[in-house]
Amino acid sequence: ADDGPVRRLAAEAEDPWVRGFAFNTLALAAENNGELEEQRQLLRAAHEAFRVTGDRFGLGMVVHSLGELEDIAGEYEAAASAYDESIALAAELGNTDDLPLFASNRAMLEARRGDLGSARARLRQALQLHAPPARQRRSAADLARARRADGRGARPGPTAPRGRRGDRRNRPSPPAVEPGCRGCRRRGGGGRPRGSK
Repeated sequence: ADDGPVRRLAAEAEDPWVRGFAFNTLALAAENNGELEEQRQLLRAAHEAFRVTGDRFGLGMVVHSLGELEDIAGEYEAAASAYDESIALAAELGNTDDLPLFASNRAMLEARRGDLGSARARLRQALQLHAPPARQRRSAADLARARRADGRGARPGPTAPRGRRGDRRNRPSPPAVEPGCRGCRRRGGGGRPRGSK
């Protein structure tokens, strides 16, 4: 498909919200094509555009996926910042379904950075959050992996991302320690507030 009109909007639109939406649209296309580095750069641009507007929902659409891609790229400081923002947005917008997964991803980033004690503490907190059974199992499995890694002195690493097709909400899988529960399209970092149209 010709993405020229969307690219023109991203480059030329006066409204930063329109640019943010255009950048996010291009990022989704890049994800479908397996172009993760391009997707990461486009999500950075979308995040900045939504940040300028102060649109919490716009930020929520992009920030957690940006964190996943920074994590996969080994940009751990940027990943931590994006994950923390996604957790705060999820709490603010009432996205309790995705909050435990976001918290688990943040915890496993701590494990990859070598702080297994912090990872375990964060995963225990994630288990206390309201979550569907599948998400609870994911957090419990991550906690078990962090404990095993601690015993070996190993640092768990992220898995390679999988594509969008076949995913419930078409988001890349989170950089988990091992293949397991996939990330869904989680309405980004914060997601849509409950009851919003």
